[in-house]
Amino acid sequence: SFLHKYLTSYEEGAFYVWTRKEFDVMLGEQDASICARYWNVHRDGNVDPANDPHDEFIAQNVLSVASTPEKLSKMYGMSAERITNIISSARQKLLQHRLKERPRPNLDDKIVTSWNGLAIAALAKAAGVLESTDPRRAQLYKKNAEEAISFIRKNLYDEKTGILKRVYRDGPGEADGFADDYAFLISGLLCMYEATFDVEYLQWADALQQKQIDAFWDAENGGFFSTSEGASDLILRLKDGLDSQEPSTNGVSANNLFRLGTLLGDPKLEEYAQQTCSAFSTELLQHPFLFSSLMPAIVASNLGMRSVVLAGDPKDPTIEKHLKRLRSKLLTNTTLVQLDPARGDSLDWLLSRNKLHKELLNVAAKGSGKPVVQVCEGTKCLDAFDMGDIESVLEELG
Repeated sequence: SFLHKYLTSYEEGAFYVWTRKEFDVMLGEQDASICARYWNVHRDGNVDPANDPHDEFIAQNVLSVASTPEKLSKMYGMSAERITNIISSARQKLLQHRLKERPRPNLDDKIVTSWNGLAIAALAKAAGVLESTDPRRAQLYKKNAEEAISFIRKNLYDEKTGILKRVYRDGPGEADGFADDYAFLISGLLCMYEATFDVEYLQWADALQQKQIDAFWDAENGGFFSTSEGASDLILRLKDGLDSQEPSTNGVSANNLFRLGTLLGDPKLEEYAQQTCSAFSTELLQHPFLFSSLMPAIVASNLGMRSVVLAGDPKDPTIEKHLKRLRSKLLTNTTLVQLDPARGDSLDWLLSRNKLHKELLNVAAKGSGKPVVQVCEGTKCLDAFDMGDIESVLEELG
């Protein structure tokens, strides 16, 4: 972006960064000193040279809160209220200067399916974690994720062909989705299932997974190509295994396959996951740190997946207690399933796919409403526990 509207050369981050000299000129000596301490502004800049290989941020500062009005009030012998007013006034002065003198960078307003998949996963995970401590924010995040899913399904997905579109801007683009669009969206849907236990998310994730396999699977060597076989103007079909600014397509896909295979009791999906891991085995042994998103799948391929199944009334204190505890953990290679007998027809699809879930739901139904909480591996669950035993098992998960 441009540092000033009269300049013609671009500078990295120019719209957002500040010098200490600008603070002095715009705010005055005393206010500049207070605000510089508050926002961590230095005369030689606050960007670590290790993060500035091209020396584009010399003497530049990225504003970040580094102190509090209470600490600054003791330092400058002023009330915290006065310090707060100085900071508030300075913020407005800096904003007005930026809007007047610096051209705003162009806005990239396209909607990309894969990026939305990543956002949906993050929102769903946050909603699940916050549900017991900050329900208002949890509902907001869940609502944001639901709206993103609804938009993609309505505008970027063909229900008849099962094909995703890559991008939306003033309407869907012409390009069909790449493998990462499917992988990241499936991951988001799986996270939304575990945040809401709405089987529709699981159904769509399953449909997208089958389409990703059909369009991108390397039947000879395993793993997923980035582009479909029918894509035009291609010299080579590449496979993304390394993590970069985004997790690798194959890393996310392998985890999706293990999770879906566990949730649906489908060993074929787990076989695809195993083959995806094997496709990058040589590179993994040489440079494991470059394949971090694939590591959970590597662990699952060796140690297996687990599933915690909660069958019974979701409002039962036992169910609520265990669900709260599970959502407070960073579960590794462990899926969550909640079977609510009251949902009836909406569960039929899941029960038809995974007979184990049907058996556990029947146990809950026969137990006069007593909930069933089980830790399962593969197609078998651990022997029946009393609640003290199951708590110790749940404590080991993560």
